[in-house]
Amino acid sequence: MGENKIIQLANIMPTATRENPNQGRIYDIRGMAPTITDVSGGGGRQPMIVTRNRIRKLTPLECWRLMGFSDADFRRAEAGNSNTQLYKQAGNSIVKNVLIAVFGQMIPGADEIYKLYPKEGNKQMKERKYVKETPVILYDKAGYPSMMLKLENTAPTKELADPVFLVKEVEYDSIYLSRFLNSAAGDHVVSLPFRDPLVMVSMDEAIRLIRKKGPEWHLLTNCEWQYIKDTTAPNTHGNTSCGKYHGDSTESGIGGKYGCTETGSGPASWFHNGSKETGIADTIGNVWKIVSGIRLKRGRLEYMANNDAAAPDADLSEESREFLEVLVDGRPVNIGPGEDGMMVTTGEVEGWDCVDREDVCVDLKTVPASALTDFPLFPAPVSALAFLAPLSFS
Repeated sequence: MGENKIIQLANIMPTATRENPNQGRIYDIRGMAPTITDVSGGGGRQPMIVTRNRIRKLTPLECWRLMGFSDADFRRAEAGNSNTQLYKQAGNSIVKNVLIAVFGQMIPGADEIYKLYPKEGNKQMKERKYVKETPVILYDKAGYPSMMLKLENTAPTKELADPVFLVKEVEYDSIYLSRFLNSAAGDHVVSLPFRDPLVMVSMDEAIRLIRKKGPEWHLLTNCEWQYIKDTTAPNTHGNTSCGKYHGDSTESGIGGKYGCTETGSGPASWFHNGSKETGIADTIGNVWKIVSGIRLKRGRLEYMANNDAAAPDADLSEESREFLEVLVDGRPVNIGPGEDGMMVTTGEVEGWDCVDREDVCVDLKTVPASALTDFPLFPAPVSALAFLAPLSFS
């Protein structure tokens, strides 16, 4: 446990006039860190510590950590800066935690507001206890191959089975998710790497193309997308800036059409589990993703229970009566323009529209658990293109 004070052990650069100059001081790691100075002037000004009976400099990463930055922040900066510059940037920075505390004193509640914002690197993967993942290749009825991720149901009872295996009260032993954004092979769609992903496809056309592959194939459901979202590793990146990751331009894929990159052509950090051999590619960015099983109908939020949207006979049409309303205190949730802008409310809305997520006003006394866990609407927006996912009965 560190002490709440600076502990100096020695000075390796005493002079005739100064017994303890700043540039030669050695500090103990059990104490607090002193002010970190940059190295531009030379003269042994680098911060040093004693570890295991030897004296060494603090690394740039350690300096950044002392300033309150995450390792992910440092890695992005490291990609385009020398160690000298990284030391300078740490020394010229303000400790993030201190700044938050200061604003918390100046503006009551400011530190609590900061906690509400998601921070990269703080995302926690949710455990899916009874699911086993295995990469496989499947062929549709026309003989077209697709590279898939098999999810195997290992639950000992139906009550413990993951929701992705429950389709209209039937428990399935496995489902298969596309590992790559779907691409066109004539009038067919496939899940294969290094191809231009399909774009500008309507919901009805996406459903038609998927079901053409065979009776057990279906458009990725909201329930399955939530599984992918929950099991995506922290700091997963993707094509978010014209073929590159916006936070690190050295992360890039092979350029394709419309600012997209070819499927799976990015680095391992663009795969949901950090592995190009077993992961799902491009879960972040590249194209909008279409999912089934959730809809906004005339301003009213509706969904299908569990993974019912995966059923071969699921009615996904606009007239479908298989969708359920999201209820809060027995009242349906509506999304649309209201007196305070774009509203998520149990009150009335005037039509329906879409805006940036930060412009949405949530006017609910309570947010239903299903909305937070089953619908990406609240934590993240979801729409556009297709994955493939066939089912097999247990």
